[in-house]
Amino acid sequence: VVANDGNSGANYIISYASNTTSTINPAALTISALAQTKVYDGTTLVPSLTLGTGYGVSGLVGGESLSSVTLAYANANVSRNGAGAVLSDKVITANGAVAAAGTDLANYAVSYVGNTASTITPAPLKVTLLDIIKAYDSMTAATGTPIVVADGTTRLIGSNTLSGGTFAYVNPDAGTNKTVQVSNVTINDGNNGGNYAIAYVSNTNSAITPRLVSLSATKIFDGTTDLAGLVAIQTGVPGQTLGYTGARAFSSDMMALANYISEIALSDSLSAKASNYRLPILNAENAPVTIVLPPASMITSPAMYDKISVTASQPVTSLTTNPGVVTTSGGSVSTGVSGTTSTGTTAVATGASADAVPGGTSQASAGGASTGSVGQSAGFISADILAPPAIEGGAKFEVAVPVTAFRQTDENAKIALRAELADGGPLPDWINFDPVSNKLSGTAPTGVSVLAVVVIATDERGGEFKAPINLQFAQ
Repeated sequence: VVANDGNSGANYIISYASNTTSTINPAALTISALAQTKVYDGTTLVPSLTLGTGYGVSGLVGGESLSSVTLAYANANVSRNGAGAVLSDKVITANGAVAAAGTDLANYAVSYVGNTASTITPAPLKVTLLDIIKAYDSMTAATGTPIVVADGTTRLIGSNTLSGGTFAYVNPDAGTNKTVQVSNVTINDGNNGGNYAIAYVSNTNSAITPRLVSLSATKIFDGTTDLAGLVAIQTGVPGQTLGYTGARAFSSDMMALANYISEIALSDSLSAKASNYRLPILNAENAPVTIVLPPASMITSPAMYDKISVTASQPVTSLTTNPGVVTTSGGSVSTGVSGTTSTGTTAVATGASADAVPGGTSQASAGGASTGSVGQSAGFISADILAPPAIEGGAKFEVAVPVTAFRQTDENAKIALRAELADGGPLPDWINFDPVSNKLSGTAPTGVSVLAVVVIATDERGGEFKAPINLQFAQ
């Protein structure tokens, strides 16, 4: 200190005393997060942590500096508006600054400023579906499972998953290498799917298999196997019907066991393509044929139907669980039978006699019913064909079976009757046979058009003779 005393300070002896109550206030230091953009990756990590791109600093003194700052997005999700547009309103927070060598952050009053204009863009995601196969149903809709396209360019992040979706074939026809389009898949990412930019890729390796049809035919006996105009084809698809050509029965014989459609080719119609359908295995279970006697008014040559021969070498095929019951979906099978009489609600089954089978076994058949093998017939010679008239479906009925229809060598033989289905199974619950009055009675459920029953006559020596009876129900 200079003492200005006009004597160059010589007039004073100066001593110095330090001040111990002075202050250095911290300098203001502001650390600000800068705007950044990244693609959604399921984390809050920022692309850059460096000065100038990740953050900025204001207030450092001289050559002092920072070595790092902690930066992070406030959350990992993409931000979108109500219309789905991506927004740049993501927050990046800043904290945890670390001083570089030679810098003491205690000399600074540090404040942090987050950035509110950053962006997370959606991750690209290609979605397709697993191969699917369905049977033809005239619809393009399908049920599928969405998956990520496995080309290595896209993926689901973390525990995110796919679900739901709309799947549709480009066209409904049967075929292979069918294209199925996918849309409306849900991405379960905790952000209503907003973290992804989804692109849909169609599946081109799916298939629609031809639909299996069901077949049946009922014809009036004419001595031929031709089934033109007589086959009922059920497609199982509403509004679609099919044509057919070359339909023939395995046998023209009314007494053929388990008769069936042995030849047929499906053809297009105005409502359906034959290529969308396929035939079942042609057998008595899948394509049954029923051959019945014509109405009396149609018989011009009675001798043609009298004593119809019984073939000893009829084919035996597996029968359905209830082969005697034939149902139709499009209405009744309307046939009459010659030589029948009806009184009130009770019909009496009568008809021409059938020859006994050589070799000691006996059987008779009418209306296409199958009797199968029969036992020895010690005194039986033949049986009249049991052929009742058509019965109104859904109405109570009674059909009397006369014991006199069974011919014996012993005119005084005691004969008892019983009834069962053609395959030996019991009668359905809705029909009953009374062995005292020898009457079949009941009420046919809706949809039943034919019931094939076998009546078995037994004499006191244990001899048996079987004769079928076809009950026809007009709807």
